[in-house]
Amino acid sequence: MPYVVQLLCLILVVAACLIVVIRPGWRVLLTALLAFYFIQFVFLFYSTTTLFAVINLIIGWMAAGVLGYSSHRAGLADESHQIMAGTTFRLLSEFFFILTGFALSRSASYWLTNIPFMAITAALILILTGILLLNYYHQSWQVISSLLVFLAGFELIYYMLESSLLVVMLIGLVKMAFAFTGSYVISLHRQDKSS
Repeated sequence: MPYVVQLLCLILVVAACLIVVIRPGWRVLLTALLAFYFIQFVFLFYSTTTLFAVINLIIGWMAAGVLGYSSHRAGLADESHQIMAGTTFRLLSEFFFILTGFALSRSASYWLTNIPFMAITAALILILTGILLLNYYHQSWQVISSLLVFLAGFELIYYMLESSLLVVMLIGLVKMAFAFTGSYVISLHRQDKSS
């Protein structure tokens, strides 16, 4: 995999993670999820077969699409235009998690020699950002989206170690289960508001 492509993907992951922490609206979070799955596709395209990467991309975008459609139908308020309290703290904690991801990837690259260093770094940043988002958010769609961010980082490492179509389908089922669970909870929230 070309070094420039790896560096661009890592820069996109860091930028998307920072934007998600600063602007916690549902449109921003789902757009970041789409970007994460595309970056995952790029890494897997160069490391595994094309079919493997495309199937993972389609399943990820379908999960984000299900959440996006149900969020749009429910008329969720987009908080991205509001100034949220604690933005500086969230931004500093995300910087700390990004630096932790870089530090951990240095030692993880000794264990995972088959995976490019930039892919390990991007995956660890996604995992840590997913954990951080889980601590900040309390609404159902935010929690589901945070779990999908965490899962995207885990998948990136796991798929480069184990290239089995069955594994892709099983983790894809988990992704879709998260998305449909989030969609169901969002529709319940909408019904509660209307009644």
